[in-house]
Amino acid sequence: MPISPGTRLGPYEIISALGAGGMGEVYRAQDARLGREVAIKVLPATFSADPDRLSRFEQEARAAATLSHPNIAVVHDIGAEGTTRYIVQEYLSGTTLREALDTQQTKPLREWASIAAGVADGLAAAHRTGIVHRDIKPENVMVTADGHAKVLDFGLAKLTEPVGAASSNAESPTVLGTMAGSVMGTAGYMSPEQAAGQPVDRRTDIFALGCILYEAATGQRPFAGRSVAEVVAHLLHDDPQPAAELRPDLPTEFDRIIRKCLAKEPARRYQHADDLAVDLRDFAQRGGAVPAPATNAVAARPVLAPVWWLAIIVVAAIAALAAGRYLSPAEDVSREVVRFEIPSDGLSATFNRTIAMSPDGRVVVRIEDSGLTVRPLDGLVDQLLPGTTGARDPAVSADNQDIAFWSSGQIKRTPIEGGAVLAVGAMPSRPLGMSWADDGYIYVGRGAEGVWRIAEGGGTLEQVLPIDAGQLAHGPQRLSGDWILFTRAARVNGWNDAEVVAVSLSSKESRVLVPAGHDGRWVPGYVIYARNGALFAQPVDDGTLEPTGSAVLVVEGVGTSSMQMTGAAFYDVSRTGILAYSLGTEAGLKQLVWIANDVITPLPIAPIYAGQVALSPD
Repeated sequence: MPISPGTRLGPYEIISALGAGGMGEVYRAQDARLGREVAIKVLPATFSADPDRLSRFEQEARAAATLSHPNIAVVHDIGAEGTTRYIVQEYLSGTTLREALDTQQTKPLREWASIAAGVADGLAAAHRTGIVHRDIKPENVMVTADGHAKVLDFGLAKLTEPVGAASSNAESPTVLGTMAGSVMGTAGYMSPEQAAGQPVDRRTDIFALGCILYEAATGQRPFAGRSVAEVVAHLLHDDPQPAAELRPDLPTEFDRIIRKCLAKEPARRYQHADDLAVDLRDFAQRGGAVPAPATNAVAARPVLAPVWWLAIIVVAAIAALAAGRYLSPAEDVSREVVRFEIPSDGLSATFNRTIAMSPDGRVVVRIEDSGLTVRPLDGLVDQLLPGTTGARDPAVSADNQDIAFWSSGQIKRTPIEGGAVLAVGAMPSRPLGMSWADDGYIYVGRGAEGVWRIAEGGGTLEQVLPIDAGQLAHGPQRLSGDWILFTRAARVNGWNDAEVVAVSLSSKESRVLVPAGHDGRWVPGYVIYARNGALFAQPVDDGTLEPTGSAVLVVEGVGTSSMQMTGAAFYDVSRTGILAYSLGTEAGLKQLVWIANDVITPLPIAPIYAGQVALSPD
């Protein structure tokens, strides 16, 4: 129950209530010993009954008390009065960032950038001591009257890790899991790895700050929903609507900062809050930049310096499958492989399929940050398709003329040579694999909801293949007869141990073609599939859909969805046997070396994702 004014907690006398939240009630109080005002957070009574939680709370609070930075609220003390546990912080006069966002939406972007730079400075100081906040959100940032940002509650997020079911309130701190080691945060500001129960580091706080920047720029949250479950589903499987679409006048640099913070894969975000603070402060000092240019015209783009390299591999042995259904031994395959590379300007879409081949093997379609690009294999330039920013899961039509993709809650289509983008039908959640079949339907994997389809000419999604409770469906492909090939998994993050199966739509008969693998694609006589970043070819009888031999390794180092969350592998294969794939992120690791007098000496650090390097003046 609330604490009345005049009540004493140790040496502190309660003056008035300041607020309440999922972490407890906050009061303004007077420190009788030092004659100063403080803020006291009184922890919920349920915490007192858990010795393990209290022990870790004290450990975290002591760690937070060691932080000394102008952008971090000072922790003065922790204490107990009977069964009441509390933490004492400096008293700050101002408003929370939540109140500022709700009431000052017209504030210039440079002012939001300045506030966020202060938050990033505070985060950087904490991260250098090994402390990760884990619950950065507008409610945990105070903005003083002079616009100075102060981060609150460092170290407290971990306090709630071991308990109970998640709240249904998407605004409150949320516990995902029911045992020690689960991850706590606020659903709308969690990072994908945090929501999935994966280990977190400083980049989780950077993602959360990116959510705040998105909200400051657009007035909307990047991941919203009516419940925690809905928010987390969007967070794990969907990209937010591009901020530049919601705010056409958004400066290019601010949009770039947001996108880099919100990259699903931690390795593609800012790696240090210091770097983010520098970019934000530069933006604030310049007072903004020019808006992002419109991309409503087809552009032939020059070859750019590579960020990721996309390797297009023409495999003669796989092409021979269609004719003779015979797979040569590995040593013969290696002598018949022709390889060439296409540089990519980078993509942050690492949860969905990112490449599609036309069935005739003449064109490769790729997702990049700027939209869908098309390149004929006999051409030298990419064509950027207008209206495809934010596209996910491309699939080429059976007649090689159009591309289907998902974007902003819609399945859409556009001519492969560029043209109008047409809506096919609504689908709020991002697809788990999509293909365009000969029968005039686009087939979509929808995880626990099974396999769905929608008519290529437009209409409403319909379920064609339900899936048992506890199972997930990814990457459906319509085969001859009424068979559907897809990946069937028993858990998120368990796609390497999933099955590639064929199921009859009429009889529901199920045949396991690959007992351990994911993202299978049929080519005549074979099922190509991924496992542990490698692609394999499993011989299959096209008539009986029964395996006819042992799988053979095709290529290694293929990219897969971040933390194996969605089952996507970054490759596609045409019906003529041409394979396109992008390398896994480990391919971008670089070893820094020192070169002197023609002697190369590796620096004593592990390989990193380095782009540019510079020496200090000394």
